[in-house]
Amino acid sequence: MTAAADGAPELPPAFTVVALEEVESTNLEARRLAEAGAPDGTLVIASRQTSGRGRQGRQWLSPVGNLYMSLLLRPQVPIGLAAQLSLVSGLAMADAVRAILPAGATVRPAVKWPNDLLLAGEGGVGKLSGTLLESGEDARGLYVIAGIGANVRVHPGPTDGVFPPIVLAEQPGAHHLMVRDLVEAFGPAFLNRRSAWMRGGLAAIREDWLAAAYGIGQTATVRYGTTPVTGRFDGIDDDGSLLLAQPDGSVRRLAAGEVVFAKPPVTGGA
Repeated sequence: MTAAADGAPELPPAFTVVALEEVESTNLEARRLAEAGAPDGTLVIASRQTSGRGRQGRQWLSPVGNLYMSLLLRPQVPIGLAAQLSLVSGLAMADAVRAILPAGATVRPAVKWPNDLLLAGEGGVGKLSGTLLESGEDARGLYVIAGIGANVRVHPGPTDGVFPPIVLAEQPGAHHLMVRDLVEAFGPAFLNRRSAWMRGGLAAIREDWLAAAYGIGQTATVRYGTTPVTGRFDGIDDDGSLLLAQPDGSVRRLAAGEVVFAKPPVTGGA
């Protein structure tokens, strides 16, 4: 790994920023730092990754110009509750994007359960950001690493997802936005959302998450293990499980899975 030449973004003192030019994976680097005793709030940012990863072991393409960061957290909660940090992080990223988009922007950020951030507009819907949550345990107890990637300046190329990649700086009026702008907006947004979560659990941010959610009321299929489940996406409950209404009036609660909506979005920029 090599140190970044342009320095670290300016963030509140709750963060310890480690800015690097190149790493194998920011999540791997954050894990090494965690095992060495790094504190809560350690944030690893890299200009490029040589082996970036998404969910389910998928490759995360990492061209220079986009955001690759991993946030080390040491939540004093059981591991089952710590999984909610994916929703906390996604909502904070939506807050950050909303804060730096120009007034009157024709796109809006939308969270997609459990870990993606979309940009939605008249031209369609595209995937802007994703979070990979990993956990471990050391002498200090449980730690969680939230690995976050976002398409800020560069289109990463085709993917196998239903939602095509979308680039923040390609949106009208947003051409000036850089990785640093997004990171500096995310920092305080995350502290605000995590503080609410720590005080009141997911219930404290659930309504805001639902207000920003993509696909409420739409037919969705959740790929969960070997048996996909289809129903109407009715939101999430207070523990973060997805609520999927069934034709017989019952509701399935799913704690994990990949959501695919029945009507894929229009391909192209929003």
